[in-house]
Formats: sequence, structure tokens, C-alpha cells
Amino acid sequence: GWKGSETKMEKAFAYICAAQDAAPRLLRRYCHKVYELGYVPICPRLSLPQYLSEDVPEEQRAMSQISQQLLRRCRMLVVCGGEITAAMACEIGTAEKLKLICTTLDGLAKIRENEHRTLAEQRRHRVRAATGLASIARGYPRAFWGRPQTPGIQI
Repeated sequence: GWKGSETKMEKAFAYICAAQDAAPRLLRRYCHKVYELGYVPICPRLSLPQYLSEDVPEEQRAMSQISQQLLRRCRMLVVCGGEITAAMACEIGTAEKLKLICTTLDGLAKIRENEHRTLAEQRRHRVRAATGLASIARGYPRAFWGRPQTPGIQI
């Protein structure tokens, strides 16, 4: 539900940069992997052909403009696939101008791994700090990070 959702951190949008001819099943797999890593996948190559046709020049231009607008709303661009096409290079160039994070699926997994490691370290630090404060509050003024002490004995 919505209750308490304001305390959760909002997930970042990740733009899926893939070849024009990438199969929809492959694009869905890329999106699912990005989703599993904790980001909101934005994939114009998968969504826009649902209602716009590349065979119609006006709609092809619209697809390009919509893709650019979506990219501007993302925090990062994720390059997917084994090659970088001219269209992908253009998207990467735009992302770099916008100072977005540009990475690959493997890079995104490493970013997520580092974030989890940093959060775990912050949690351990908070637990040690809270334990130290609790010791001080119980009348052990020289307690440090929860180290056991006997009242009145100087360390």
C-alpha cells in the first residue's frame, strides 16, 4: 500500500540503450534484469513500437523525440547488447552531455553491489554508535562503541 511509502527511497529511472533490431524478448530480458537490480527500466525500443510505426516518417521522428525526452528524465543510461550502433552512440553522447551515469548491465550490477555494501557499512556504524550512546546513557561515560566497562574504573 501507500502507507509509509514516502519513507522509501524512490527508485532511479534507467534508460535501456539497445540496438534498433534487438528482439522484443531480449529487450524484455534487459528490462527485467534492470528491474531486479532495483531500478525502473525505461525502454523506448520496446514500448514505442506498440503504438508508433517506424515505417511512417512522422511517427519515426516522434519516436526519436519521445526517446530523447525519456532519456532526459533518467538518472542513467544502460548499454545492452554486444555492439554499439550509430543510434546507440547518439543516445550515449546525449547522456554524457546530460552528465548521466553511462554503464552496462554488468556495471549496473556492480553499482548496486557497492551501494548494498555501503548501506551495510552504514548500518554497522549506526549500530556501534547507538550502542555507544546507550552505554553513555546508562552511566558509563567512558564507554566507546559499546565496549563493556565497569563503572568507576578508568581506562
